Amino acid sequence: MANKKISIVICTYNRDFILPECIDSLIAQSADKKNYEIIVVNNNSNDNTQAIIDKYSSTYPNFRNVFEEKQGLSHARNRGAAEAGSEWVFYIDDDAKARPDLVSRALYIIDNYNFDCFGGTYIAWWKYGQPKWLKSINFGTKPLELSSVGVLTKENALCHGYLSGGVFCVKKNILEKMGGFSPSLGMSGDSSGYGEEILLQDQLRENGYIVGYDPTLIIEHLVADYKLKLLWHLKARYYHGRDSVTIWADTKSKSWFYIFLKLLKDCVFNFFKLFKKEYFIQNYIIESLGPTLSNIGRKKAVRKMREKK
Repeated sequence: MANKKISIVICTYNRDFILPECIDSLIAQSADKKNYEIIVVNNNSNDNTQAIIDKYSSTYPNFRNVFEEKQGLSHARNRGAAEAGSEWVFYIDDDAKARPDLVSRALYIIDNYNFDCFGGTYIAWWKYGQPKWLKSINFGTKPLELSSVGVLTKENALCHGYLSGGVFCVKKNILEKMGGFSPSLGMSGDSSGYGEEILLQDQLRENGYIVGYDPTLIIEHLVADYKLKLLWHLKARYYHGRDSVTIWADTKSKSWFYIFLKLLKDCVFNFFKLFKKEYFIQNYIIESLGPTLSNIGRKKAVRKMREKK
């Protein structure tokens, strides 16, 4: 599909229950459909995903889909970029809803700023309700990186200095030069993983490319029902620690003695927060066990990396 300004890529795996809401939000964009295409990459789904996207493909001329057999979000993202018929590739999560002006805003940024890659933010979409213990920490909404459009660096960021992979736009040729997203990171089927977009942004910056940010480029991101459970948050801390070893190629890890003392200190320190009105037992468990689980994940990843050498 030639002569499009931007390719919107949705990578999906077994999300037939929510995928139509994402696609519908992109079809209903205020931007002229002649200026953008929608590509859905079916990453080996075994639910009703293919039947759903086939219906869209037969109805909308700016919509098409591809099947990527290699399991993993990075594989799917790289396939989406390879299929894109535009200079720019815009990734949006399959469990997100785009604001009506998302595409037109992205096109405005492309036309008016000298970015090689840019992104925005997401706000929580509480489709399945909002527990008080998650509301207290504003879970599901990404804090702003900048207060206005500008170049995003780790030094000037209000938050952590990286774009979210769920609302992420990059020049196709530059993404290809960087070798795409690393298949060793990111989600893969039902297995959790993180950090492929962080690694890519570090590579972009190291090679002199400009990463931009627009706080008005917004999606509504689903807070899935499994994220309402305490166990998911504890597992996520472990996976983040594990994947940080690959992202930053750092083989240092804390001793078991340090990890134990850290756990003990966090349990005691956070105990007194339980007397606060908006602090719940779930918050206590996450804040007390989270750093320890992250350290354990990191320590095991370091050991595995050393064993391979």
